[in-house]
Amino acid sequence: MANAAGSGGKSAARLKRRNETKMIMRQPIMLVAILAVIVLLLLFVVYPLVKVLLFSLTDETGAFSLATAAEIFSTSRYLKTFGRTMLLGVIVAVIATFIGYAYTITRTNVPCKGFLKTIATLPILSPPFILCLSIIFLFGRQGLITKSLLGIEGNDVYGMGSLIVVQVLSFFPIAYMTLSGILSSIDASVEDAACNMGASRWHTFWTVTFPLSLPGIISGCLLVFIQSLEDFSNPATIGG
Repeated sequence: MANAAGSGGKSAARLKRRNETKMIMRQPIMLVAILAVIVLLLLFVVYPLVKVLLFSLTDETGAFSLATAAEIFSTSRYLKTFGRTMLLGVIVAVIATFIGYAYTITRTNVPCKGFLKTIATLPILSPPFILCLSIIFLFGRQGLITKSLLGIEGNDVYGMGSLIVVQVLSFFPIAYMTLSGILSSIDASVEDAACNMGASRWHTFWTVTFPLSLPGIISGCLLVFIQSLEDFSNPATIGG
């Protein structure tokens, strides 16, 4: 019985894949778009990564060598940079995901919800170094707020702290959009059932809403962490 059920499930899955393949083949525009995406990914993502990997594992003559990798892992400057980069990514991922989760207004009735959603996505549309320049012009040594309004001279705005602030403001919309989609897909009747059984709002949140939204939290953390690692313009501008 179990073997028959397993073979039947495999046959159904195989039939479903065959039907999906036939459906794609009947739509030439979709097929061309899929092939174009695959070609672009291979050309601009996979090929450069493979070349970088091969370059790091070969010497000047083109022979296989681990000297470059050994130099990277034995140089304290590289290790310090790697450690600070990982620490920055973890801090930014945690803070940005927390802010994105707290900012999620999908399941609340607040005025101007559409306007607030638009405001939350503006940092993604702006150039990556605009926030850095804003922090420098407002809170730097000649900043509008620090020197002109507060009379603080020589304020040093460069360093890890300012970089964390800039990256959090830049990347929290990624966590917000991820969590917004997850929270909007949660069935509200589950929370209503918990409230009808006498659970408080906090108890309902920690026992129902939070566990159901945990996949979105993990996805948002990973996405923000990756964005923080690949960010170059912000550390180059305000990293110090």
